[in-house]
Amino acid sequence: SNCPALFFLQLVDYWLPVPLPDSALSFIARSAPHVTEAVEGGLAAMIWLPGFERAAVVLGVLLHWLIGITPPPHNIASYGTRCVSRYVALLPHESVAVHARLASLLRGSASTSTAAAAAAAAAVFAAHVHVAYLFGNGSDHNFGSDHNF
Repeated sequence: SNCPALFFLQLVDYWLPVPLPDSALSFIARSAPHVTEAVEGGLAAMIWLPGFERAAVVLGVLLHWLIGITPPPHNIASYGTRCVSRYVALLPHESVAVHARLASLLRGSASTSTAAAAAAAAAVFAAHVHVAYLFGNGSDHNFGSDHNF
């Protein structure tokens, strides 16, 4: 697949302060699909293996953060940030503990806890829009090139 090679090369070109030699760029282009397959396959295996959930979350967040900061013209920040938000399901005990802590900080009624969850969801959405705006020049190609923020 050419998708990983294209995205890796865009990340390198945009984020590294100095250009890489052609030999390094060629190596990245050739190895990117294999690295991506290994990471995605490893991530799937770690999700299903007991005791590896936290490692899966770290690897998955890193993968989707890199996808989220891919610069134009192929930026898909919304895809990266939406995927990251789903890793909460892999750590249910930690997620419940965070929610309980938020509720206790807000003096714990059910309505306050629900309001805290709604505020957290709004903050995640605002962060998504902000990431899409910063790294997508105001647009996000996951929604189509004419979807602007």
